[in-house]
Amino acid sequence: MSIETRVEDHTIHITGYVSSDAYEPLKGALSQVSDRIVLSFDEKCFINSTGLAVLMDLLLPIKDRSITLVHPKAHFRRVFAITGMAGGFEVVSA
Repeated sequence: MSIETRVEDHTIHITGYVSSDAYEPLKGALSQVSDRIVLSFDEKCFINSTGLAVLMDLLLPIKDRSITLVHPKAHFRRVFAITGMAGGFEVVSA
């Protein structure tokens, strides 16, 4: 299953498999959102290590904006905590 994104106001809804193929869809979705960004992950969403790298490549340059990650799975939250990548983002668990 590939990644799917849907943009509503300041929220990007993400479903599917976030991998290296996610770069262009996420970049396009992020370009549609100003100021405040909410990335909402579907409960069936899976993110591999390349997908995490893609997210960081896209989010770090805009970390001065308000960025919230909603419903990331436990392994995703754990990786963000261990690496310190969550420091600039609000992470809201399910």
